[in-house]
Amino acid sequence: MARPQTGKHPKTAARPKAEPANDEKPSVSKADAVRAAMAAGLDSLDDIAGFIKSNYGFEIPKQMLSSYKSQQKARDAKQATATPAAKRGPKPTPKPAAAPVTSDLIDDISAVKDLVTKLGGSQVKKLVDLFE
Repeated sequence: MARPQTGKHPKTAARPKAEPANDEKPSVSKADAVRAAMAAGLDSLDDIAGFIKSNYGFEIPKQMLSSYKSQQKARDAKQATATPAAKRGPKPTPKPAAAPVTSDLIDDISAVKDLVTKLGGSQVKKLVDLFE
């Protein structure tokens, strides 16, 4: 006759969670307690530890308090810089494309050359700049 198979570690019956007594304060995470203390305006580790001990009834090691505090400050700083960028004005309308040239290009270039010989290159450039 064979033995019934069991694993190396037999399963234990699940224990029901102990419910807090009516006079106990509701449980809160350590990080939430630190956030609440910081929201109350406390900044030093000793003040935060005292606040948590008096309001929530548990102690947090100073190293853990410091870690929670620095993480929260980093989150707050990130949220402050993540504000939406300033709204921009309307986009400028694009300049209309130049109309296609209908006259003979060689005639136009010779007319510009005549202007350059009459007025000089700098004067023609000033005239062109007026149209831009």
